[in-house]
Amino acid sequence: MIVHFMCVYYSQWAHKNMAPRSQAQWDAFKFCRAVKNRRINGSLVVPLRAGPLTITEQNVGQARANFGRFIADTLGSMQGISPVIVPVPSKDGLLDAASFRSLEMIQESIAPYGNWSVAPILRFTQPLQPASQGGPRGREALRPYLRVSGTVPPGDLVLIDDLITTGGSLLPSYDALADVDRTPIAAIVCGHTVSDSLLSAFGYHQKTIDTDQQTFRF
Repeated sequence: MIVHFMCVYYSQWAHKNMAPRSQAQWDAFKFCRAVKNRRINGSLVVPLRAGPLTITEQNVGQARANFGRFIADTLGSMQGISPVIVPVPSKDGLLDAASFRSLEMIQESIAPYGNWSVAPILRFTQPLQPASQGGPRGREALRPYLRVSGTVPPGDLVLIDDLITTGGSLLPSYDALADVDRTPIAAIVCGHTVSDSLLSAFGYHQKTIDTDQQTFRF
């Protein structure tokens, strides 16, 4: 499966132990957080074709709008498909939830650009603690708590998430859909965590992952 990503989320470990973040890497780091949480500390600059865009607290919604443009451009490059967007659920994406954080993030991001079908069919079966607080972490640990809820609509499934590190949420989401014979064709994420300081902070990046592997790291 090909994972498309807009930003390099240069890791905190690498920042402390290998090389400090450049200004562009700091901007990408804050951009991913702004997309995820719709909040920003200070400001950041996105290098757009039309010229640099400064995002602050006053226009923080532009972070999601720019991620939405990346989603639209990426879907547009996949010729001959009928995309159905499937959010990788945030931990509040429970079976009985009318909405959840990652779904709302995606809906706001893509609203200016298209009317693709969004299918919030992946849900957690019970509340889980964040991994940072001792909750389950990783592909095998999370898979038992993920369920495909409702009917999967026809079309080509594309997973969307805010951030990927080891695939601990993305891969069990892929597995849950593959188990009902609806294997996703691709994934689109805002950023992925790396320790390679040479990767450009913003761009149209992609990575092919072997979904037969139990774990992976970019």
